[in-house]
Amino acid sequence: AYGLARHAGERHTVVFGARFEDTQTDVNGFRVTGAVVRPLVRSGGYDHLLPSVTGTFDLGPDLKLRGGYYKAIGRPNPSDLGNNESINQTTLTVSRGNPDLLPREADNFDIALDFYMPDDGGVISIAAFYKDISNDIFNAAAGTTVIDGSTLQVTQPRNLSGSTMSGLELSLVRNRLTGLPGFLENFGVSANVTLLDGSATLPNGVKVNRLISQADLLANIALFYEQGPFQGRITYAHVGSYLTTFDSTNPLNNRFDEAYNQVDLQGRYTLGAFEFIGEVRNATGQRRANYDVFGARDLNYFGRQFWLGVAWKP
Repeated sequence: AYGLARHAGERHTVVFGARFEDTQTDVNGFRVTGAVVRPLVRSGGYDHLLPSVTGTFDLGPDLKLRGGYYKAIGRPNPSDLGNNESINQTTLTVSRGNPDLLPREADNFDIALDFYMPDDGGVISIAAFYKDISNDIFNAAAGTTVIDGSTLQVTQPRNLSGSTMSGLELSLVRNRLTGLPGFLENFGVSANVTLLDGSATLPNGVKVNRLISQADLLANIALFYEQGPFQGRITYAHVGSYLTTFDSTNPLNNRFDEAYNQVDLQGRYTLGAFEFIGEVRNATGQRRANYDVFGARDLNYFGRQFWLGVAWKP
């Protein structure tokens, strides 16, 4: 259930409201002990009231201030909730999903300043945000349990005590490079850079200065061209290095993905009611690599991808 209201004046617009969500989870899986497989049913649930308010204010004809607060949730992955139980009788451990996981909850604060170029020429924007996150999810030891008379160490997804994320984003979109001679003025460019800083507190009080899957730097730049029936675009994306596994008791088990860069190409040509589309993804054939302190653990080569398509617009 949700409701919202909007108020607008000559220079401002404000939208505010709230949303209520109730979630119930039933997991039907299996307990695997060696060659023995037994059905297993577990359940969980939660509910949330999620308020929000966003607004814009015109500082001038081409300058706009935007801001907002909203509470949001991020649901656990199905595999976090319902992964089958796997028992190792040698190490006396059990790995399983956790249907009692709560979703990530975040109080989000955003503010941005946008400058719109004359004649719909583009926009320059600077934005900052802060997220106060509770119940973030990570995989860790979760005490012991007794199964078939054996006391086993449990490993399962758990909720963190708390974490934060802040960031600064710079963006530029220039629709046409007016002033260049001839056909060159039909080029355009867009770019953005995001700097991120995160920290987390584990249930045992250990603090870390980075969240799982959080890079410190994200960047994108695209050069595009439009002339008559033809449109073309080349895009470069950079994702900085980030942790994929964190062990609060043994740093030797920490793992991370190295920084990754990707170049994509796209062309479109309109002929009557038909639009022909061609794409090359990962044009430079970049790989993805995961490391620990001892060296490479996983090297993934997925090569270039070529796509051809046609769209019909009657």
